[in-house]
Amino acid sequence: MKFRYSANTFALEAGETFDYEYLSSYLVTFYINDTMAQTGPYYLRIIIIDEAEPCVFKYTTYHAEAYEANVGGGAMNPGYGVTDQDNPDTVTYSLLPATYRNLFNINSKSGEITFKVNYDVDASHPSNVTLVVKCEDSRGKTGTATVSLYIKDINDNIPEFPTGLVYYINQYTSPGAIIGTLRASDIDSGENADVEYYGSSSTGSAYFRINTNGQVILTTNQHITWPFGTTHTFTIIGRDQGSPRLQSTTTLDIVYINVTTTTASPTTQATDSDWWSDPGHIALVVFACLLALLLLAFLLFLLYKYCRKPGFCNRLRDLCRCNNCCKRKPPQPKVSKKPTPKSEPFKFWDGSK
Repeated sequence: MKFRYSANTFALEAGETFDYEYLSSYLVTFYINDTMAQTGPYYLRIIIIDEAEPCVFKYTTYHAEAYEANVGGGAMNPGYGVTDQDNPDTVTYSLLPATYRNLFNINSKSGEITFKVNYDVDASHPSNVTLVVKCEDSRGKTGTATVSLYIKDINDNIPEFPTGLVYYINQYTSPGAIIGTLRASDIDSGENADVEYYGSSSTGSAYFRINTNGQVILTTNQHITWPFGTTHTFTIIGRDQGSPRLQSTTTLDIVYINVTTTTASPTTQATDSDWWSDPGHIALVVFACLLALLLLAFLLFLLYKYCRKPGFCNRLRDLCRCNNCCKRKPPQPKVSKKPTPKSEPFKFWDGSK
């Protein structure tokens, strides 16, 4: 540790710090000199007071994984590597509020995380969860870190078949035809839900094949002399790909039926009541009526616009006179003219007569 002396000042050199955990006290020896004489030595003891410091996680983010399990299972210890300069000191762990925090517990001394519920990814619990872990020392100083958890699905559910599996073939079914496809549900995930199928029958295995993908195939129809209604019963196994592999069984009936060809009977002409009972026909009539009303309204509008034009009444009177001209006139009575009498020559008065 280096100190600096200047006049009446006694201080640490730049960049130096006191650390209680490193050294809790110092003894400084110094002398006094006034250029004429020197006295000393004198001693100065410096006591360092401990200051509480927080616990510190080695990393800011940790990762851990476990298989789904019941309450208390799924132990996950990320290996926090927490340090505290206030040594010796004790540290406790807890979980801060976060989404899905209520699904987990944490050991306050070791920091180990376990399930607080019967954890089942297949039911609804998430596979990926992020928690915030807090450390706290005896003096109340704290630190935090993020823990990402991955909960893995275990193969804990068997495949389930629907009930009453029945497929049918007839005399026209061709070899190689897929007559049905088996499907079993498995609420596990990944390969734990990947199901393969197997099947056998004492009477039908010679004619049918069950593929591992669930397809049921007719392999041959030669030498089939079964009576119609013959049923071949298969024992079907559905086995998933998990570890350990889980399976379930069911039965499948394949029935040989007769199919006859029939000619279509002539259709009868629909009656008026049948025609009106069809909603589509009613809608068509309503649409036609609406269209006719729209057309009539348009024509009336054009007529109204034409009548509003100036001079319409004059043109109308001309049109009426023209119509009267075209009419046939009634016969007029004939008027006979009397002949005009001829004028006699004027005779001058003759005095001799």
